[in-house]
Amino acid sequence: YEAYLTRAVFYEVTGTTSNSLVGAAFATDPSFKFPPELAHLERNANGAGLSTYQLAQNGIRHLLKHYRCALYVDYPD
Repeated sequence: YEAYLTRAVFYEVTGTTSNSLVGAAFATDPSFKFPPELAHLERNANGAGLSTYQLAQNGIRHLLKHYRCALYVDYPD
């Protein structure tokens, strides 16, 4: 088995396909509409500097890889 693994050739087909599908989903730029008090979320949606656009791309990438995706939303009262 170890010899098989050293001789095997693995092509990056799944990663390329995943990137192509994410690119197809975002072929046209999405439009996000936020109320004024939540406008900062467009630039920093997760508190670590990830934009809403990037968060959506990561969500689709995760969905393609794991068949499900969850986003935790903590909305202040």
